[in-house]
This record gives sequence, structure tokens and C-alpha cells, in this order.
Amino acid sequence: IDAVLKELKEGKPIEKLDLPSFREWKTIADQIGRQERHVKYRWEYYLKTWLLQHFSGTLNLDIRRMLANYLAENFEDIDSVDWVSVASRPEFAGQTQTSLRYLFYTFLFKRTKEKMNGSGEEVTLKHIADVTNEQFKESRLRKIREKTL
Repeated sequence: IDAVLKELKEGKPIEKLDLPSFREWKTIADQIGRQERHVKYRWEYYLKTWLLQHFSGTLNLDIRRMLANYLAENFEDIDSVDWVSVASRPEFAGQTQTSLRYLFYTFLFKRTKEKMNGSGEEVTLKHIADVTNEQFKESRLRKIREKTL
């Protein structure tokens, strides 16, 4: 996080935080004994999102049902989802296109596909919303503690 925060320049939005070069990710990876792709992955899918959520006041807000329902109500099918517009919605503050897509495909789509015992071609946004609403009636989201940040 320290290496990335050094890149934060005055006037640059926190959403744009990143290291500009592969070499810098490799340096960090070498310092902590990890592969650079894992370090970048950890930043992009977890740490960056946690920071954005913290600063937007949405840390620990469970958006799984909200995301599934929004997509089902506003898009015809999975291929028509405009992730740029979804990420710009105020209800998804603290998320990026990448984090929303990751949540959708890694958790929501995958769980629905498993529940339907079928291939991904059969899964619709309506199916995903239905399965997600049923499965997460009561949020069981793992909380990120402030000291973790």
C-alpha cells in the first residue's frame, strides 16, 4: 500500500491509484517473497477496493444482492452489462469495474451456475438475481476490521 500511495499526486482521484510499471510490482513482489501477478491481484481485487470502500463509507456493505438485482433490472443479458456505468452508480461507491466484475463472475455467476447444475450459457441475469436473493437473505459477509486497513 505504501508503494501505491506514493503514486497519489495532488488532484489525482484515489480510484486511479496504481503503480505505473511492471518493474515496480516486481520490486514489491521480490521484497515480500511473492510473484508479481499475485501482488497485483491482491492490490486490484482486495486492497484497492477496501481503501475505496473505507473512504466512501461503504466498507463492509454487502452489495451482492444489490448488484444482482440492479443488473437483472437494467440489462438484457450478461453480455450487455455496461460495467463502466454500473461502477459509476452511487450505490456501488467504493467499487471499481474490476471489483464488480470479479464479484459478479467469481461469486454470483459461479454460484448460480452450480445451483442450476448447468453450463454458463443457460444462466440469465434473472436467475442470478433469484439465486443471490435466496442465498443472501441474511448477510453473512466477512467483515473487514479497521485495523486491517
